[in-house]
Amino acid sequence: MAVGPCELLIVKFPGNNFHGEIAPALADVARRGTITIIDILFAIKDEKGDLAIVEMKDVDGDGVADIVAVSEVKGAIGPEDVDEAAQILEPNSSALLILFEHTWAAALTQ
Repeated sequence: MAVGPCELLIVKFPGNNFHGEIAPALADVARRGTITIIDILFAIKDEKGDLAIVEMKDVDGDGVADIVAVSEVKGAIGPEDVDEAAQILEPNSSALLILFEHTWAAALTQ
């Protein structure tokens, strides 16, 4: 099976103002087959500069992603990726890290 190029996208949210507006756009491009989401997580820095990591995964098996705080990053997005995002985050801000495949380009790799 052909695999397209993969990319890690970091989207910053100043003031920790994430309200989910990006979710429908992400779901749309994934549903159309433009991208395949491999891994996704949030890095949240509080006003003191302390970092928390939140992953989205189906923990109860109902087919719906649950939001889970984690103490250790174990997915395809690694600790080095989280460290890189943390360096660009100011206190009281957050970032969405999305690792995705450019599914549309898979045929180009053949």
